Amino acid sequence: MTAFTPRDGMRLDDFMTEMGRQPFELIDGEKHPKRPTVFDPMLVVHALYGALARYLSVNPIGVAFIEGTFILPDLGQPDWVRGARIPDVMFIRNEALAAFRQSPLARPGAPLAVVPDLVIEVLSPTDSYSEVERKVDVYLADGVRMVWAVDPQRKAATAWLANQTAVRLSASDALDGRDVLAGFSVSLGEVFATLPAPPTP
Repeated sequence: MTAFTPRDGMRLDDFMTEMGRQPFELIDGEKHPKRPTVFDPMLVVHALYGALARYLSVNPIGVAFIEGTFILPDLGQPDWVRGARIPDVMFIRNEALAAFRQSPLARPGAPLAVVPDLVIEVLSPTDSYSEVERKVDVYLADGVRMVWAVDPQRKAATAWLANQTAVRLSASDALDGRDVLAGFSVSLGEVFATLPAPPTP
């Protein structure tokens, strides 16, 4: 008799049913409910997505999504989901999307099974630094080429490229698309300018 070896993940049908009840991320076999986004991070998400959309309208090399879900399928068993992520913003190249559309994974009603090239996480006041770093580690292990974590409260950001040291940025700096989004740059000062002014004492 063959022994059953437990593995991380869940059946695709179960994943889709449970996602319909409450969106969640699936990391190392654990479900992490997606928390509602509060106002200030929403403004920053909108500003970053807008900058990407303007860039892509001139450089149509891929597609950007807000709070889209991507899964990590089990290629040996297509009805099994190894993991699922819901970044605040993500960018995927046209070539990767075309390959997915032509694959057996792109069945009607199936989730997106493509690892993004860029992921942006905008921190909420309840996010801890250790939680953010763990998510970044997960994204890079998934194969994401570049990750930006943007902190509206501190008006700062950190950029990671695969196999490179993290770069800390302040409001006077810009997020640079490097070779992932060649020629893309957005001023963090402009992004944070969308935030409401603090109340006067």
